[in-house]
Amino acid sequence: MIDTNMVYEIKDEELVPLEKYWGIIPKIEMLDPNKVLVFDFGSEMYIWSGKGASTEKKRLATHLATEMWQEGYDYSECTVCPISAASMIGRRTISKTDLKSAKIRPKWCLLAKLTQHVETILFREKFLDWPNVSGIIRVRGIKNEEHVDGTITIEMCNINVLLEECTIPVDLVLEGTHLGRGTGWYDNELMKQFIVTTTDVKVWHIDEFSHTLLNDSSIGQFYSGDSYIVHWMYSVTITGRELSGLPSKHSAKGRDRSVYFIWQGQNASLNEQGAAALLTIELDNDQAPQLRVVQGHEPAAFLNLFSGGMIVHNGKKMNTKCDERWRFYICRGTLESEMSLIEIPCSTRQLRSRTSFILLDTKNKKIYVWHGSNSLPHIKKNIINAAAKLKKNRPRETGLKFEDNIEIFEIDEGMEPEEFINALGRMNKKLYISLEKDQIEEHTPRLFHLSSISKEFKSIEILCPHRASLPTPFPFLQEDLYQAHQPALFLLDNKNELWIWQGWWPNIGTEDQSGSKAVRWQAERRAAMTMAMQYWQKIHPEINKYPIYLVWAGLEPLQFINLFPTWIYRDDIAELNIEDGRNPGEVLTVESELVRLTQSTYPPAQLLQRPLPEGVDPTHLELYLSQQHFQELLGMTKEEFQELPVWKQVNLKKEIGLF
Repeated sequence: MIDTNMVYEIKDEELVPLEKYWGIIPKIEMLDPNKVLVFDFGSEMYIWSGKGASTEKKRLATHLATEMWQEGYDYSECTVCPISAASMIGRRTISKTDLKSAKIRPKWCLLAKLTQHVETILFREKFLDWPNVSGIIRVRGIKNEEHVDGTITIEMCNINVLLEECTIPVDLVLEGTHLGRGTGWYDNELMKQFIVTTTDVKVWHIDEFSHTLLNDSSIGQFYSGDSYIVHWMYSVTITGRELSGLPSKHSAKGRDRSVYFIWQGQNASLNEQGAAALLTIELDNDQAPQLRVVQGHEPAAFLNLFSGGMIVHNGKKMNTKCDERWRFYICRGTLESEMSLIEIPCSTRQLRSRTSFILLDTKNKKIYVWHGSNSLPHIKKNIINAAAKLKKNRPRETGLKFEDNIEIFEIDEGMEPEEFINALGRMNKKLYISLEKDQIEEHTPRLFHLSSISKEFKSIEILCPHRASLPTPFPFLQEDLYQAHQPALFLLDNKNELWIWQGWWPNIGTEDQSGSKAVRWQAERRAAMTMAMQYWQKIHPEINKYPIYLVWAGLEPLQFINLFPTWIYRDDIAELNIEDGRNPGEVLTVESELVRLTQSTYPPAQLLQRPLPEGVDPTHLELYLSQQHFQELLGMTKEEFQELPVWKQVNLKKEIGLF
């Protein structure tokens, strides 16, 4: 079928075959903006016009293509006719409709005009390397001087782009005004100080069929299974600076403003999320901005509304009983006014040596503050303040009562009392990575999403929405990896080692792991490993070893899992990668894996079996044969083979099963 693809261009007022792209899969590089091309796929003919092509050339191409369309078709010299091929599948007898030539094309055939950048999906799917292409293309040409091949080449981006740490400050912009972290912003260009003052905060809890305005004691108390509307009312005062650099005594207070945050818990139902959006419209009398906030990705301005008193409890507000004895919370956030407590299961598996936790014993009126061996000083200070607020305010949602005499106990990792150990189901150090014997240098991990678009391999740094100048031990969430379009690649820089996280192939029934998308995926994996090695060399030129490790989604080892504040095991994803031959908890070194993926020759038996070895391009299996095996199977050298026309190469590969 691929051999029947025909492409023409306009030359001397005639349609002339474009021999370089004749009988192969089209590629984007052939679409010259100054040309008009005619693509004849048998059942479909497209007149494609570049943005720079003249009107006269477009008109002439349309006229000539229409004439060719009206002349019918003739595929008598081809192995198959693209117009009748589909009707032959599954039959043994030949009917009149199986003719390879006719004076007129069937009525269902398509003749269409297309303009550059507004191509139809049907047209885009014909191309091998169209960005985000979803079609599966199995056959590609052989690369030589006259023909275009199906190999997907990825160009590495400038490694210095990764080395540059992001200096963009956290800033919330509403109605054209910079609010910074919700407290103020200084405009260096205008030399003006914007002082943000909160005048009121109202919170509504959203049920599927109703909503409730929360009282002051419950503001800041959220549930992961619910949705909330937070109405923030504020004003902005603008002051300048005197020539001395000191703040000016003159200021101008602006009008009263407001914004509606729609906060959605990670387990909130779609109905409640929709109800929250509709209610926001109903409540919004002053046509204020509306912002959607997802649990775990709250902006700094949102966190500041609760002055470090935000707590996210498990479950739903309506179904949660406040008489549970043990409640376990992890500390998130860097600055004291932006910290929050997130409830997690009472388990040793949840412990992290780089942060601090709070364990509530509502029966014995105790608040345990557990510090990991490498918990940062400002994190320790934040959680002590959070424990003091719990003791003072005693939110009803935590199960603490005002008549109780509550005590606070600080615990260091390795010095846990018996009742603390029992609450977490015994201290099994194998369930988390303890850093008691290690002194980790203070740092904030960095995370990059790696992908290739239009051949260029790019990295996009994932930024924490509440990042600050102080080190943040856990700036990212598991969702940053798992909610990306799959299969995905991420590079995580944890100061003393690098991790390459590899996603999974979605099991949606239409994806073929031997198609062009799979070829691109393997090329991206190789590029990610090469980039990681260059990145490490730039940062640590004195170290010859590469502490760079590869992990698979669903099968991550504890060393990687403990780089995130919380983790949910995804058995469904693990099964997909296990089916593809991965092993649970497997950690691969970048050097050994790169050697395996760049292997240049394979025995013929391995190239004939399915699935193919990883890293092998299914469109060029013959290139992985040694000179000896190539000569034995094809009866010629590789150089002689490449001089043959594409259709002959394809036929020879079909004969020996390398197609």
